[in-house]
Amino acid sequence: MYHEIREDGDPYSVSESEFRLQMKYLYGYNFHTITLRDFYQHRRENVLLPSNVIVITFDDGYANNFTKAFPILANYDFRATFFITTNLIKIQRGLSEQQISELNNAGMCIGSHTKTHRFLSALNTEEIRSELADSKKILEDIIESKVEHLSLPGGRSKKRSQQIAEEVGYKTICTSRVGCNNLNSDIFRLCRIPIKKSINMEAFTKIVSGDENYFHKLQKMSRLKNMGKLMLGNKLYHSFWKIFHSNSG
Repeated sequence: MYHEIREDGDPYSVSESEFRLQMKYLYGYNFHTITLRDFYQHRRENVLLPSNVIVITFDDGYANNFTKAFPILANYDFRATFFITTNLIKIQRGLSEQQISELNNAGMCIGSHTKTHRFLSALNTEEIRSELADSKKILEDIIESKVEHLSLPGGRSKKRSQQIAEEVGYKTICTSRVGCNNLNSDIFRLCRIPIKKSINMEAFTKIVSGDENYFHKLQKMSRLKNMGKLMLGNKLYHSFWKIFHSNSG
């Protein structure tokens, strides 16, 4: 799970040089990249996945995903899934409609990261439906194709969010739970591993190799972070997110 490809970004960002090294490593060790669309297709048809499979995802929908990450992915013929917060399309740092369309035409998978990035666990039923259905419709109008994959802002959700997601046409949901997936995983609670500024190449190799001890460490850190989010509260946490992702960034 990536966010920004940016030298001076927040702790969830990764520099362009680090991202290039990570993709070079995957290519050199014969990892296969598939999209969420491919993963769902394999599961639906009960077809075995190739060996060394990785799903690369990007959350939020930053312009630098297109200008910096996309050329590197294309160089290795890699595929990725881009989860887009549609309100970010309107700002300078967000992907443009043309860039989203070009990513889709290049074989990337376009998914939703909701409309405003509000945590679904804090919203009522109609607000959840708006976040999921409106963003889906906006993206489908841009790429002229179905948008069927969802990433939860902050990884937060409740059972009703999943029910509404299924009703409006989503086939998979990605969370922020740390872990690996297989064809038996709950497709509405898929795990991911955040790749952040603090992840050096040694840590990256442990992640992609499935090092169990390192995964336990990441899971412990994730639980502590989630406790901090709960203490901070949804409204305050989201207000910080809005400030950081304003045009001035």
